[in-house]
Amino acid sequence: GDPLLRLDTLLEAAAAIRDEVPGVAIRVSTNGLVDPATCSLTASRLRDAHIDEVTVALNAADPATYQAFMLTPPSYDAPYFATAAEAVGDVAGASFGDACAFIAALAEGGTSVTATCVARPGVDVPSVRALALALGARSFKERSWHPEKS
Repeated sequence: GDPLLRLDTLLEAAAAIRDEVPGVAIRVSTNGLVDPATCSLTASRLRDAHIDEVTVALNAADPATYQAFMLTPPSYDAPYFATAAEAVGDVAGASFGDACAFIAALAEGGTSVTATCVARPGVDVPSVRALALALGARSFKERSWHPEKS
């Protein structure tokens, strides 16, 4: 699951790693679906824990595409999960705007953000890149799409 679902555990682990290996860079990868009520606080806690970089999966440039690809169970069997719905997890109330707001909150707080996007059919990757950079991401990575083979 997403590491931010267990933020306290993540921060404890980061502190333990830093104690064991001083100066090590720590990156957190997330879908960025942080509750709007705690978005700024979560970004601050990550910064204060000296998380060096946060990578956020921003797999669309508009709410409808984001809903279809990030908040809806896939039409294919998801590896490692009993059902496609389990692959998505509990995203009730989550939105495209939440991920965008989290990227902005991280960037405004001084945390380095890399946004990623899977270049699957139906996704306007150049628009996602432009949006991510406008929100404050320092870098953008396009990821390749590997459709299910029949």
